[in-house]
Amino acid sequence: MKDPDKVLMGKRSRAQGQRFEKRVREDLEKKEWIVDRWTNNIEFI
Repeated sequence: MKDPDKVLMGKRSRAQGQRFEKRVREDLEKKEWIVDRWTNNIEFI
């Protein structure tokens, strides 16, 4: 059986990671950088 505390910790960790990625991506796009969502590559123009 899975430990309920570990399951909850994993859900929170994934959610926190998604919020972080969104915040960083929005910041880079505001600075007019092009960010590829799937590979996290950045292109310089």
